[in-house]
Amino acid sequence: MDKDFLSNYFATTENLESIFRTFPNDEVLQDSRKRLPGLRLLNQDPWESLISFVCSINCNIPSIKNKIEKISRKYGRRIYSDLDLSAYSFPDPEPLARASQKDLMSCSLGFRWRYVKFIAEQVASGDLDLNLLSKNEYHYAMEQLVSNISGKTLGVGPKVADCTLLYSMHKTEAFPIDIWILRCMKLYYDKMAPIEGRSLTQKSYFSISESMRKRFGKYAGYAQLYLYAMMRSPITRYREPV
Repeated sequence: MDKDFLSNYFATTENLESIFRTFPNDEVLQDSRKRLPGLRLLNQDPWESLISFVCSINCNIPSIKNKIEKISRKYGRRIYSDLDLSAYSFPDPEPLARASQKDLMSCSLGFRWRYVKFIAEQVASGDLDLNLLSKNEYHYAMEQLVSNISGKTLGVGPKVADCTLLYSMHKTEAFPIDIWILRCMKLYYDKMAPIEGRSLTQKSYFSISESMRKRFGKYAGYAQLYLYAMMRSPITRYREPV
C-alpha cells in the first residue's frame, strides 16, 4: 500500500506537541494525554465515514462491524491478495442507491436501510457532494449534513455529522458528543456546560459543543479524542458511572 496514503490516513505528519500547546491548562486532558499518548485523528474517506457512522446509530461495535462487513460483501468489490483472507472494498454510492429494501435489510441494517439508501441516492446524483463539502468551513458543512437542517441526508443528527466531519473531513474543531462524552462533561466540565438528563436535544448539543470549542479552540476534536479514550479505557481511573 502507498506510504503517502498510510501517512495521510493515520495523520502521522501532524505535530501533536504543537496541537497540545494550543490547549488551556486542563488537568483532565493533560492526564489523559500522559496515560494514552500518541492518539491521532484518522483521515477516512468521507463517503465511507458517513455511511459507517449512520450504521453506528444505536449500535455497539460488534454490530457496526457486522453491518459494514455485510454491505461490503454484498455491494463492494472482492480484494485479492496473497494473504489468506476474504476482503471486500467499501461499496460505492451507486449500488447502494439502486438496492432494494429487502436486500439492504439482509445486511442487518434494520431501520437504517432508509438512511443508507437515501444518502446513497443523494451522493450518486451529485446533490450531496461530500468532497466539495469537505472544502467548506465547519459550521456550513455541519448544517449540510444534519438532516433536519438541510434535507440532504436522512437520519443524520449532529453527532453523526460531527464524527464524519472530524474523522474524514479533518474539521478539527468538531466535538462529537455521545454517552461517554456526556459522562465526561458531567464529571469534569458541568460548570462550563450544564447538562440535564442522559440525552441531549439538538439545541443543547450545539450549545455544549460550542462551549467546548471555546475552551479547546481549533483542535477541540483532538481534545474530544483523548477525553473519549480516557472514559473508555480500562487503564484509566475515570470510568465512573453517572
